[in-house]
Amino acid sequence: MGGAYSSPSGYTSRRRARRWPWVVFAIGIALGLAVEGLVVVGIYNTVRQVGKATCLPSDFPTYQGASLAGLHVYTGTDGSSCDMVFNSEDSASQVTDFYTTRLDQGDWQTDAVSQADGTVTFERRGNSGVHGTLRILGRGVHSTFEVVLQSGR
Repeated sequence: MGGAYSSPSGYTSRRRARRWPWVVFAIGIALGLAVEGLVVVGIYNTVRQVGKATCLPSDFPTYQGASLAGLHVYTGTDGSSCDMVFNSEDSASQVTDFYTTRLDQGDWQTDAVSQADGTVTFERRGNSGVHGTLRILGRGVHSTFEVVLQSGR
């Protein structure tokens, strides 16, 4: 009989002959789950990297604890712009205080601060062609702020 197993007693059993498809099936399921796990880990790492994405210079002050809510980069023949939106658990006044202090240090300088509309304008000391605007919007005890940095215009 094709695929049958004959024991020393002469009894023929088809049971052992059909066990191998289940082993192959189990190995296939295990491999599928392993591949799916790798895909999930890859997606998780990609999402984490997107959260760390930035188009701002490395020496631009970073507000600790703020989460990235939006990012837009424009590059053209007339210059480039970086537009990033962040959310913070801190108040608008805390974010404003941080940036008005930090944007007056190093290679950055504050040009103007408007408490009326929550806007801070700034530029690079070493290159006034790199300038920007920080807009801070209070949301109760939380805040949202947008950094728009332009160069070459």
